[in-house]
Amino acid sequence: MQARVALKHIATLRFWQAALAALTLDRFLLLAALVLVFVAAAIMGVQSDTWWQLRAGEMIVRTGRIPITDPFSSTVPGGYWPNHEWLAELLFYAGYSLGGLPLLYLVCAALTTVAWYGMAQLGEGPWRARALALLAGLPSQSVIWSVRPHMISLALTAATLVLLPRRRLHWLYPPLFLLWANAHAGVAFGGVILVVACLVALVHDLPQWRAQPWHAWPSTRLALATLLSALATLINPLGLGLWRYVLASFGDTTRTYMSEWQPPSLDLPASYPFFVLVGLCAVALLAAWRSWYGPRDWTLIVLALLFGLLGFRSIRHTAVFGLVAVPLLTRPFRGGAPMPAGQVRQGALNAALLLLLAGGGTLLIGRQWASTAAPALSGQVVAAVRRCEGVLYNTYDAGGPLIWLVPERPVFVDNRQDPYPAALLFAAVIAEQRGEYRELFAAYQVRCALAPLGGPLDTALRRSGWRMVGGDERFAVLALDGTIP
Repeated sequence: MQARVALKHIATLRFWQAALAALTLDRFLLLAALVLVFVAAAIMGVQSDTWWQLRAGEMIVRTGRIPITDPFSSTVPGGYWPNHEWLAELLFYAGYSLGGLPLLYLVCAALTTVAWYGMAQLGEGPWRARALALLAGLPSQSVIWSVRPHMISLALTAATLVLLPRRRLHWLYPPLFLLWANAHAGVAFGGVILVVACLVALVHDLPQWRAQPWHAWPSTRLALATLLSALATLINPLGLGLWRYVLASFGDTTRTYMSEWQPPSLDLPASYPFFVLVGLCAVALLAAWRSWYGPRDWTLIVLALLFGLLGFRSIRHTAVFGLVAVPLLTRPFRGGAPMPAGQVRQGALNAALLLLLAGGGTLLIGRQWASTAAPALSGQVVAAVRRCEGVLYNTYDAGGPLIWLVPERPVFVDNRQDPYPAALLFAAVIAEQRGEYRELFAAYQVRCALAPLGGPLDTALRRSGWRMVGGDERFAVLALDGTIP
């Protein structure tokens, strides 16, 4: 009996010795980079979008129907709403019901970390080079990362890229695109990836047309998977309208007034990580230009060019470029050798540092969550909005929280954006930023307003005789008793 126990202890000791010896500097750097990715994603926070998405998810659960007409506003009630992310709304609400915002943060962080690990796997060279590539791409994501369906699109973009060199798994593309088309219109990025991969593979296969029948070409099989995936995207509440929506979004002038849809600029510090990443990719391409070969390499290069151009068009798209950039940055190091298994003592030190990093990340996450635990709108503001009678005006960013916290009050506008005419959105912004409200309020018979405290609209309304019925240090709720002056 004692001999068995001793042998068991010896086996356990040898296991841990082997594990620690295997934790080389290469593996330590990769794991440390992934810990940083997880921490950065876990403190991403929420945006105004998150709140109306939760309410839409609750509505789907309560009614059993997917809303594609506007159920939330007083300005365009029943208007067409291309709700292309209904599945994400449902999943977010389910997660929120089970564990609140912390669970949503953790799930989005886990998705993001797995996606970035996939990009590291797609790279080449030693793990230390891939870890550095991850860290180089990480700052470019800060503009987009938050609890929103876009995170699902980024994860599925990574999955699409990771599956490309794994031909036996291409049958996964149609179900993946079916899921994606119902979770977010970012499925268009997946379509671009597959089309580019097909064209590159076709160019690679054409010289072999005499030696191999066309139906045996890898490009033919990939084209079939692409066709089936395209058909799968039509199975959604919008049908072909999903793709009409995607195409129309490129010409939608209202989006250019939103910060994340503006092109990168030297005047916007959030653009700097993208510029640095583009420069690093250019250096990597030039440094390894003689070694580029095969469909996978050229697919990544073409995608980097396309997504880079999209990134220069809109900050929102820089995150997708960041994903493609990670494997590109590793190409100059493809000939590097991994570090051999080291000493147990060095592995133990690496493990201790990794635990220290994870512990510090946990503390940072906890502090960030504690600082953002307050509701999007205070109880005073919510109570005042409920007391205030008549049509309510609210700012663009306040619409989402109102939809979640005061569902019985129709909003004036919100950042779903799609149901609203461009003229209405512009007029609402002008009222907020300049205080020019009279024509807009008269047209919609507004008698209650939620405005930033001390802002141009708040000041203009008070001067015109509107009275404050509640508020806090951020917002004022004002009401009008007589006719609109």
